Formats: sequence, structure tokens, C-alpha cells
Amino acid sequence: MKLRHTLLAIILCGTSAVGYPQITSADNSVHPGSPPSVKITISTSATQFKLGEPVRLEISLTNISGKEIFVGRSVSANDIDDYDLFVVDNHGKSAPTTASYRFFKGKRQPGDPMFYSTYSRGILLVSPGQSVKNGIDVGKAYKIGQPGVYKIWVERLDQTRNQRVRSNIITVTVTP
Repeated sequence: MKLRHTLLAIILCGTSAVGYPQITSADNSVHPGSPPSVKITISTSATQFKLGEPVRLEISLTNISGKEIFVGRSVSANDIDDYDLFVVDNHGKSAPTTASYRFFKGKRQPGDPMFYSTYSRGILLVSPGQSVKNGIDVGKAYKIGQPGVYKIWVERLDQTRNQRVRSNIITVTVTP
């Protein structure tokens, strides 16, 4: 059985506020300040969307470390938990976030509804050069309520190097 390319462990959690042990490289070492062990690339099916039309990001996390690494992964239909998503307009102002995104990121605001969630986390062993694909529906995290030009990117903690890694930035135009 090839465990390298399969889900190694599932940890069932009763809440999104549970902390996870730091999973590092297969040799169990952490190298802060080193070059990242992963590269994150995002893309969309188009660069222009009509207001209200779903904007779905395809995310590819590639192991560029030269050795096997562990990557934590949400086991859900929408992988918002795995990445921090950023959407800013052409003036550099952030689009408003949704109440559910704020809840899952631990940034509830007064008046936000309470959400209850159970979800699963998995740990993948990713070989050098191998990619892990995810998808995010931007509308589940941000309210893009005005036509305009928006820049979008994601960030994630590279636990092997103990540093944040940012994806490329894509630009989308939302029309009326």
C-alpha cells in the first residue's frame, strides 16, 4: 500500500478552535528563516466575473524542498481552513468578510451569529515535486458587492520552515 500518496491520518475535531501539533518535515526538523519548502499557486477559470457569480480559486501547493514533507489538510468541500484568503479592491481596501469566515478564523465581531462546526483534519505525506490541490469559493469568505477590480491571494503557514508563504496575486474584474 502506498501511504505516501494517501491520507495518513484523520483527526476528528469538535470545534475549529482546537490547536494542532506542529507537523514538520519527515525528519521532524524545523528550519526557521530557510527558503520555503512549498510554493503556492492560485488560478481561476476566468479573469472577469459578473457581480454575484461565484469566483472559485484553484490552489496548488507544491513541495519544493527536495524531501518528503507533511502537509495538514482540511477534509471538507471548501478548504477555507487551510489558507488565509485576501481580497482587496483597486484602492487597496479589503472587501468585507463574511460572518462565517470571521468565525472560522477566530475573528468574530459583535453581532455575528454563532456557528457550530465539526470537521476533519488530515495529514498528507507529500513527495518532492508533488502538488496538493485545493479549491476555495471566494464568496464564502468575502462579500464582493460592488463591480470593480480585485486582487486576490492566499497565505499559509509552511510548518516545515515555520514561516508564512504567500501565493501569487491574481487580478479579477467584477462587472455589473
